[in-house]
Amino acid sequence: QNVADKLLSLDAAFATSAGGLTEGLKRVTGVAAEAGLSFDETAAALTALKQVTGRSEAVLGNSLKSIFTSLQSEKIQKDLRSIGVETVDTNGEFRNLIPVINDLSQAFKGLSDTQKAAVTQRVAGKYQANAFQGLLTAFDGGQFEKALSVSQNADGSAQKRLDAISKTTEAGLQRLSNNVTKLGSTLGDSLGKPFVDKVAGY
Repeated sequence: QNVADKLLSLDAAFATSAGGLTEGLKRVTGVAAEAGLSFDETAAALTALKQVTGRSEAVLGNSLKSIFTSLQSEKIQKDLRSIGVETVDTNGEFRNLIPVINDLSQAFKGLSDTQKAAVTQRVAGKYQANAFQGLLTAFDGGQFEKALSVSQNADGSAQKRLDAISKTTEAGLQRLSNNVTKLGSTLGDSLGKPFVDKVAGY
């Protein structure tokens, strides 16, 4: 499936933009891939976090990079196991971070405020604390699942809509240029030419 269409579909369905998502993904895709995340999962996490925090996708991309890196460390995984979040499967292999984060979002609700603060500090530190809590909220609130579904089910329709809009806009500008040129001829060069030159150079 076309990556551009996935981004355009997320753009159409959520308060984000394809351009913003591109900037955010540039910052986190490498780390996310190492953690076993697919493109759809990474884009959905970024989109969902944007809905919860309202911060720019570029900033959130850096936040996710930091959080994903932290969650893969042995020290943090030990901390997670202490609150009932398993980080390895029955074969001893590291689990994909998506189910780990989902489990963490559920376990987090049962912690005391002191425990929540401690986990947040350990995983995200001072500077990414809000993003970390926003990520858990996005998973618990269903925003991640919704964004994941949109990205996975992108079928090319968003790209087709964009192409149609682009063609319509281009045709409209060309008609405007032609009409202004005709108007210039009617009014005479002394009055119409300066305006024609300006519009014709759109």
